Amino acid sequence: MLRPARCPGAAGSRCTGPVTAPSTRSSVSTSTVRAWAGANGYDLPGRGRVPFAVFEAWRAATHSD
Repeated sequence: MLRPARCPGAAGSRCTGPVTAPSTRSSVSTSTVRAWAGANGYDLPGRGRVPFAVFEAWRAATHSD
């Protein structure tokens, strides 16, 4: 029988899920970004991942950071 995996650095604790990198994207809906992209000349399919370059262009155009 296999034993559960242990989390490195946490003595005696068990991992609860996969370790992932923190998200760099905000919680904005992709439909909002897709609508902006379509109105600004970007050609995106209706489904799938929004390219990071498009997301960054949307963010630069809509946020005044």
